[in-house]
Amino acid sequence: MRPQCAGAPPPGGWFVVDVWQSEEAFKKFGEVLMPMLKEVGVTDAKPKIYPAFNVVTS
Repeated sequence: MRPQCAGAPPPGGWFVVDVWQSEEAFKKFGEVLMPMLKEVGVTDAKPKIYPAFNVVTS
């Protein structure tokens, strides 16, 4: 589950932030996403994983 996603186009590419339920869920999604990115010419995507410090919900 990916409850939150945001993206922005800074100079030189894209910056995307996703909040996932777990690192395992993200990695499973990456197994699907990375081949699709390569198919459209994105070969330098290198995700960085950071644990959430604080999550605020309403």
